[in-house]
Amino acid sequence: MQQNKIAESKNEGKKEIKLTRGQTIKSMVLGVLTLGAGFLAWFAIARILNNGLRFDSANIWLFIFDVIFPVLAFCLWVAFIGIDAIFIRKKIWVYPLALLSIIPLFMFFPLNIYALIAFTIIVLAYLYFIRGARRERRDRIKFHLINCLKVHLGLTLIFCIAAISLLFYSHMAEKQKNGQTNTNDVVASSTADLVNLFLESQFSNYNPDQTLDEFILQSGQQFIEQLGPQLGEGVKVESSFQTENLINKIEEAINRGEIKRDDLPAELLQKLDEGRLTASDVVDAQLTSLFTDQLAAGRDDFLKQLGVEAKGTDKISEVVKKIVSHLLSEGLLPFVTWLPPFLAISLFFTLAIFDFLYVIFVKIIALLIYLVLLISKFIIVKKETKEVEVAELS
Repeated sequence: MQQNKIAESKNEGKKEIKLTRGQTIKSMVLGVLTLGAGFLAWFAIARILNNGLRFDSANIWLFIFDVIFPVLAFCLWVAFIGIDAIFIRKKIWVYPLALLSIIPLFMFFPLNIYALIAFTIIVLAYLYFIRGARRERRDRIKFHLINCLKVHLGLTLIFCIAAISLLFYSHMAEKQKNGQTNTNDVVASSTADLVNLFLESQFSNYNPDQTLDEFILQSGQQFIEQLGPQLGEGVKVESSFQTENLINKIEEAINRGEIKRDDLPAELLQKLDEGRLTASDVVDAQLTSLFTDQLAAGRDDFLKQLGVEAKGTDKISEVVKKIVSHLLSEGLLPFVTWLPPFLAISLFFTLAIFDFLYVIFVKIIALLIYLVLLISKFIIVKKETKEVEVAELS
């Protein structure tokens, strides 16, 4: 008798699940949303891997968006995979759906061995995640969405991060091989952003949006002396922008009729009359063209000693990038071939450190989706009574 009950239970578990018309339509809707989330996630990932992160203090919100957008897009995709695993009853639908949502990877990354390996890693990670979520849903007496999702979520995300890092390595190695970009430029760009941020925070007279000429005129020798040995003891700029020289130049321009005294700001005129004009006042009043010869001499001397080329109209933040790139080229030249794997490994560990945050984001997003589906009566949670056998002392 007991064996018959076990056999009946097994047959019931293998029995084909029949969906109503409404359940079929809703399963298809979840599928479409999942495919859309997958496309969005791969678009966001490819965008940041191709373009990199560019920090600009003037566009801090754009930088924040560049960081958060791919993270949230990826977590939204994972959340939909978990929702599908729990609420789409036919597992023969769930697994192919997850597979299809990974396919957009090949729309944004070239088809090569690395992309295939990354694809395989993510497929296995999702199979592991889906299996755990469905088992947890089946074995728990009381349904709870977060409990169903959390079983294999952290490890699944780690595997996905490894796959993304592999794609990044493939991207960098391919670009370097074809000569389309130098891996050194990626390091230089990131380092230059940090250098500009440091200079801006440490020196009140540093503005990354200034032109090179404005920087030389306004900052002068004092700024270079403050930097110390970082740029080299011999590096200097034109030091003739003293108050007396500034005043003389402007007065000569007024006498020659190049500028009208009445056109000058009242504050600048007052400082001019009182003999306390500064280079900052000249920059703010847009009178840098009066110092063409001095600026040219200072610029040429400055750039020559640093080994880079730039124009006076270039932003100083871009000049800093060129300087960093030049210094890195000299220092990292023997290790250029090792940069792509180094950057990929660095990316993996950087992302993996915040794995707990991605887990939290996925849970929050999945919970929000669940609440929307529940409130809209897209899904329901019902109670079922099951007969179980319990052995105890008589």
